Amino acid sequence: VLELVGQAVRRYGLRLLAFDNLHMLARSVEHRSEEVGLITKGFKLLAMEHEIPLLLIAQPRKLNSPGQVMTPWDLKDSVDIYSDADQVILLHRELVGAARDREAVAAAGTGDADNLSPITLVRLAKARHRASRDALLYCEGDHHRFREIAPGDMPARSNASPAGRRRLPYKDDGE
Repeated sequence: VLELVGQAVRRYGLRLLAFDNLHMLARSVEHRSEEVGLITKGFKLLAMEHEIPLLLIAQPRKLNSPGQVMTPWDLKDSVDIYSDADQVILLHRELVGAARDREAVAAAGTGDADNLSPITLVRLAKARHRASRDALLYCEGDHHRFREIAPGDMPARSNASPAGRRRLPYKDDGE
């Protein structure tokens, strides 16, 4: 795969490469972690050789509990994904609609609104040459794009008792 990618970069002058679902490139079931590690190292060398940015999309190892934001250590199959990357960017949207699978399926079947909050946490979890940081974007799902947060986009938060207040995982309010 990497040799074919290298040929495409040379032949067509590609300036950016993106691969969705890095884990699908690994063939071995028994040695998947080792194979994913070799793939990430190969992609890193390819990006350095051709001096192009490379975007690898990895899947989480497991689903986090509601309200818990994924960390780089939750990436599936290999710690090499984190160690080989120059930057790791994590996206997080909260489930706000149907809580159970059958409710989500029923809502999807009727064309009801998205079950995920449009407020999206973008976490720069690792960066070789800058400090890690968080930002919020607004997901316009109907248009398949993200935009900056506008003043009316954030949900209203009640200052009532902490039990009655919905806690946002990306808001550190000292609790």
